[in-house]
Amino acid sequence: MARHGFARLPRAREALGPLEAALAATRWPERESGLVDALRVLGRLQAEVGLPMVDDPVEPFWDRPYRGVRAACVTLIEDSVTDPVVRALPRGVGSVEQWSDNVDVLMRPASATHREAVNRA
Repeated sequence: MARHGFARLPRAREALGPLEAALAATRWPERESGLVDALRVLGRLQAEVGLPMVDDPVEPFWDRPYRGVRAACVTLIEDSVTDPVVRALPRGVGSVEQWSDNVDVLMRPASATHREAVNRA
C-alpha cells in the first residue's frame, strides 16, 4: 500500500498498518477491526490538527453485529463548515446513495449494471 498516494500524506503511516490489516483479512470481522482501528487513528489525527472530532468515531450499526462511523462525526464536521458555497451544497452529493439505497446494488455493482441494461431494453 505504501506506493499509493495516501501513504505520502503527512502522518498517513500511522493508519497504514490497520488499513493493510483490513486489506489482508480473509474474514469480515478482521477486516472490520482493521477499518475501525484506522478510523480511530484518523479521528485522533484529525483532532490533533484542530479539526472537529468526537471522542470515539465508531458506533454499532443499528442492531446488527457491525460497527461504522458515528453519525455525530458527520454532523460535527458539517456544522464546522463556514464557507457559504459549500454549506449550500446538498448533503450526500457524490455518494452512491444519491441514486440507490438498495443494499444488493451497493454490494454487487456488477449485478446492478446487468439490471440497468435489462431495464433500459
